[in-house]
Amino acid sequence: MREIIGRAVVDQPFRDSLLKDPESALQGYNLSTEEKNSITAIKQLKFDTLEAELEKKLPEQMKMALFSGRCGSAID
Repeated sequence: MREIIGRAVVDQPFRDSLLKDPESALQGYNLSTEEKNSITAIKQLKFDTLEAELEKKLPEQMKMALFSGRCGSAID
């Protein structure tokens, strides 16, 4: 679950997909029904808040890499 939430925070297209069509976005992840329900309960505002907090705390180079999508796999 941590990987999915982390990806949703830094990967806007994945986040949008997760919020609009969670079933499709979560394909390929081995999640229990409880885990899927927990993830789909997260709202856009929470992701936006997490992203803002990360932006405040990360070094500038890391921010540029994460938010430009160049190291989306860094959270794997």
